[in-house]
Amino acid sequence: MSTRKIAIEEHLSLRDPDFMGVTAAQFDGTEVGFPEQAWRSLTRKLLDLDDERIAHMDASGIELSVLSVASPGAQGIPDRRQAVHWAARANDVVAARVAANPSRFAAFAVLPMQDPAAAARELRRAVTELGMCGAMVHSFSQVDTVDNAVYYDGREYWGFWATVEQLGVPIYLHPRKMLDRHSRMIQGHPWLATAAWSFAVDTTTHALRLMGSGLFDRFPGVQVVLGHLGEMVPFTLWRTDHWMSIERNGCPAQRPFAEYFANNFHVTISAVLSTPRLEDVIEVIGTQRVLYATDYPYESMEETASWWDALELDPVDRTAMERGNAIALLGLNS
Repeated sequence: MSTRKIAIEEHLSLRDPDFMGVTAAQFDGTEVGFPEQAWRSLTRKLLDLDDERIAHMDASGIELSVLSVASPGAQGIPDRRQAVHWAARANDVVAARVAANPSRFAAFAVLPMQDPAAAARELRRAVTELGMCGAMVHSFSQVDTVDNAVYYDGREYWGFWATVEQLGVPIYLHPRKMLDRHSRMIQGHPWLATAAWSFAVDTTTHALRLMGSGLFDRFPGVQVVLGHLGEMVPFTLWRTDHWMSIERNGCPAQRPFAEYFANNFHVTISAVLSTPRLEDVIEVIGTQRVLYATDYPYESMEETASWWDALELDPVDRTAMERGNAIALLGLNS
């Protein structure tokens, strides 16, 4: 078994009643589409950072898990002031849990993206004072009202992205469930509403919005992580760039999207155990930008490790993808 892996999409939830009450979707399964019985088991695993999680890590050869608060996190809190308060408290709690076992855990920060300036301040605090290695944001934020979905390609977020570049830490762009008013195309087809389809559609669209906004021309050092082998992005790039060379429609981006993907994005293997798709992604982005992850507890650490360990990989590439790339990107101690 390949050991000493670093897994960077490993979720948790917080036991504090304030956290559970504010983002109830984390605790009733609706955000990820699980039935009640299955969700009870997942909730137990989300809350555990000790016996069960460590046992799964040991059985899978995972030395270090980079923790992140489960979707929707602070992104599901429309009230801006409440989101700012909640994110700070969550980061304090998670940082304390990491400090209790730093040889096995690191963490991504929670950010109140409803308020770009506050999100920048909280990211700086989380990185410089709490020792976090970047942040995970769950795609769009609900801002002011539950029906208002805001993405992060607007100019109001450029001060935030300037802080990201200055700190030299990545932002992990993670899926969340579309709002009902934005998902009419799948109404009546609930099996498409979460991880089976719409998660990837929403997150892919968000990533393409970031590329098209001019963000990476203005802040070329910004690094974004996409899970699930890059969602759909690696498979859209040729056609997107091809048609944008014909019809730009006012797109501010100065370069082809494939260049942004190659220079400003990283992908993890989380929850997509498909050897042909991994080979395609490596062909598009290279082994230096692929990272190990399991999407625990929504997916099995052991199943991921079994698939991964059986792959025929160059030993240097294997080591890079399962730990070296994460060490370099996240500034972890080797």
